[in-house]
Amino acid sequence: MELRPIRTQADYQEALREIELLFDAVPNTPECNRLDVLSTLVEAYEKAHFPIEKPDPIDVKFQTDKDKLQTSTSIEINQEKENEKVLCPHCQRTATNGIKCKGICVADNDY
Repeated sequence: MELRPIRTQADYQEALREIELLFDAVPNTPECNRLDVLSTLVEAYEKAHFPIEKPDPIDVKFQTDKDKLQTSTSIEINQEKENEKVLCPHCQRTATNGIKCKGICVADNDY
């Protein structure tokens, strides 16, 4: 590919293919320099054609609160599981985890 500004989607795709080929270029080589220039051209094209808007602070706060809730709920569930008595060492079935053993369990005989 000739180094030139990226103006079309086809130019963009061609530059991305070449970047992929050059991705492991050794530093301070002509290939690495070419990778740097192509990356800069792709970055400029993406900035113009695929802008990323700044997130709404309210959305960020909501997602942060949601993530904290999910994490704390997961911790509580895991702590409950750790305290349960394992009825079958083969399948790790407990009284409440809903696992049905397919093997021969000494803990139940309902299969």
